Amino acid sequence: LLSWFREPAPASCCDRHLVDRRWMGPGELAYHKSPNHRPCTRDYTRVFRTEFPGRLWFSAEYLVWATTGQSVPPLVTSSPLGTATGSIGVVGAPTTSVLFGGSEFNGPMRSGARLTAGFWFTPQQETGVEANWAGLAIAEESLATASSGGSPWLARPYVDAVAGQPAAVVVPGSTTIPGDASLVEQAVAANLRTQFGSVDVLYRKNLLSGEDFHRRYLVGGFRYLMLDDELAASFTTRETDTPGGNPLNTATATDSFRTLSQFYGGEFGMIEKWWHHRWSLQVLGKVGLGASTIGTTIAGSTNVEDSSGTTVTYPGGVLAQPTNPGNEQSFFAAVGEFGVTADYAIWSQFR
Repeated sequence: LLSWFREPAPASCCDRHLVDRRWMGPGELAYHKSPNHRPCTRDYTRVFRTEFPGRLWFSAEYLVWATTGQSVPPLVTSSPLGTATGSIGVVGAPTTSVLFGGSEFNGPMRSGARLTAGFWFTPQQETGVEANWAGLAIAEESLATASSGGSPWLARPYVDAVAGQPAAVVVPGSTTIPGDASLVEQAVAANLRTQFGSVDVLYRKNLLSGEDFHRRYLVGGFRYLMLDDELAASFTTRETDTPGGNPLNTATATDSFRTLSQFYGGEFGMIEKWWHHRWSLQVLGKVGLGASTIGTTIAGSTNVEDSSGTTVTYPGGVLAQPTNPGNEQSFFAAVGEFGVTADYAIWSQFR
């Protein structure tokens, strides 16, 4: 072992005819055999090549992904003062405006990043392991607005399950709508949030032998994918007996919906890579097979506080009702990935 460590490096490690292919990967070897490579920037001794840091590698990518927008139903509406009681906030009524929802959110282009780290078990990069994380920036849409005296009216629309017709909640916890003068304030907030992430860990093994500038890696490992969608809305009203008078009650209705989709599976594929001087070309194909779980959580409540300060809490909000708390399901799924990458060596250790 000592004689192996002490064996000297080539007399001139930067001479492209004397570069020792046993102690460097194909990319570095191709670089030093190119006619326009730069002078050495590090010591190419075998001792350095056996050290742990000498076989670590890292890469970083900026992602711009096209994603499908989320279709969100109308969640918040408004109507002007003086609108007929049965038409306030009702979707489809000529005086109703949709303030949040009723369209697609979070599409089509989103930014993100992918970070990869790996380690080669051999200096020639025959076998190794790698792990990578990819994620998109959290996409978020929100609304927060308030109104006084019904100018304008704010409402939470829904579809009446019995009549099958559009309707709206103007005062949470109540089926009646007070006169304009007795309504002091309405406040509504809605938020839509989504995030996506991926992690995989792979083992690489070269299937070709005797090739300096061509590798055919068989890869296999584990893959995890996550898509998390959250939608929440709250609606608060405060009434008085007369404008500016004694409070009658304060009511707040909240709705919360969350869907977490996760994929767990084994992954396998092939990576073909060629090097020529400072350039390289890689073609990648992978497929993951496993289980996908989708868990939906639905929660809602309505709090009503009267003039004495007594608060009563009712299960269910406007759309989130106790009859539908959510569910979870699992099924077989497949995830595929295909990629083509070209890179250029700025110097031997940076591409």
